[in-house]
Amino acid sequence: MRIFLWGMMGSGKSKLGKFLYQNLKKFTLFIDLDIEIEKITNKTIKELFTSKGEEFFRFIENQTLQKIINNHSNFIMATGGGTPVFFDNHQLMYKTGLTIYLKAPVDLLIERLWKERNTRPLISHFSKKIELQKYLEKLLAQREAYYHLAHIYWEIDRSKEELLEKIKIMLGCNS
Repeated sequence: MRIFLWGMMGSGKSKLGKFLYQNLKKFTLFIDLDIEIEKITNKTIKELFTSKGEEFFRFIENQTLQKIINNHSNFIMATGGGTPVFFDNHQLMYKTGLTIYLKAPVDLLIERLWKERNTRPLISHFSKKIELQKYLEKLLAQREAYYHLAHIYWEIDRSKEELLEKIKIMLGCNS
């Protein structure tokens, strides 16, 4: 079984993915897609965006996603915020695993992302929070149609334990 976590940057995909991995004993791997891309390319995501551009990054992201799916059948993955939006990634993940959209309000995303904006290539150039807010609202409007295609829609203000129980029921597992 595979679980793919979708949502905007800052929605908590990596943190929740690690929690689910630690509590769903049937999974053998936790994968952060961005970290896998960094390992393969030996560059940070920011360096890839800066040196090669977003189009190249999205190609590498798609290739890495396909390779992981082809080589592993049992994992929980935190995807990048844009992963479901490019190529046929949303369909690929939907057909090969359980997809979960982590919905976070824009004000919470701003709070989380503002401190780390310099490490995130899509938002590193913003010098005012209002600029970041407008950008996130626009980006979310573009991406949300894809995110809503997920099997599960999860408001992140709900407890992670509640999501864990829902997944256990859906997968028919006790641990």
